[in-house]
Amino acid sequence: MAQAQVAQEMRVVQSTVSAWERGSRRLPSDRASELDELFGSSGAMKQAWNSANTPDSLPPWYTEVGQLEREATVVPADAECHPGGSGPFCAYTFPDKPMVASAEHMKGEALMDDMMQIQHRAMLFGVLQAEALSPRASRELSRKVKEELDEQA
Repeated sequence: MAQAQVAQEMRVVQSTVSAWERGSRRLPSDRASELDELFGSSGAMKQAWNSANTPDSLPPWYTEVGQLEREATVVPADAECHPGGSGPFCAYTFPDKPMVASAEHMKGEALMDDMMQIQHRAMLFGVLQAEALSPRASRELSRKVKEELDEQA
């Protein structure tokens, strides 16, 4: 089954499915169960999820991903400027290492360590923050959209 088909069945965007496959985004437990049903894998997906998510198998920083996603903000569709239109990217800062960035594209993800590229991504991030809704307004908008999609189903 193609990523686009999986995404449609699970009501997520294709890049989310791609991120789950690459391991760059955490697959929630309930989504592992949904994949089990979708693929008819008789619990194999959920068992693999359980094995991959034991405390010893995750790097210490990974536990922060869920909190970061809960604090994410949304740039409204009617914003005058949407600098993230070229695709998703992440900027990573570390207390004891140089900053790095990554950008998602159709064939995967590219890691960047060139300071000019990183500074450009950091500037874009600042502009995105200026255009974005607050975390609370983002959550409210996300809930509203989810409710509308649930009603259409």
